[in-house]
Amino acid sequence: MIMQRREHLTTSGLQEIINLRASLNLGLSDKLKAAFPKTIPANKPKVENQRIPHPQWVAGFSTAEGCFSVGFSNDRFKYLSFKLTQHSRDEQLMVSFIEFWGCG
Repeated sequence: MIMQRREHLTTSGLQEIINLRASLNLGLSDKLKAAFPKTIPANKPKVENQRIPHPQWVAGFSTAEGCFSVGFSNDRFKYLSFKLTQHSRDEQLMVSFIEFWGCG
């Protein structure tokens, strides 16, 4: 939305983008902290009652956030694994994956 309104081209719009970046898991680098000392991390609301809408959503989400792996031992299938890691604020989403897959 910021870029659609071309606000990213203004000082305040750039600061808003930096505030969003600061709220991500790794936060800001020391260089960005020094360049933008007035940064206040944006509040990220906790999502309640997250449900997986359909299998295609899982495919898209796992493309960005997860991975599947298959293990073999002595030319025999050993295991199929799906790994997904999220921030603790996304606990309900993780529970939804457990319910979707029926395991976890």
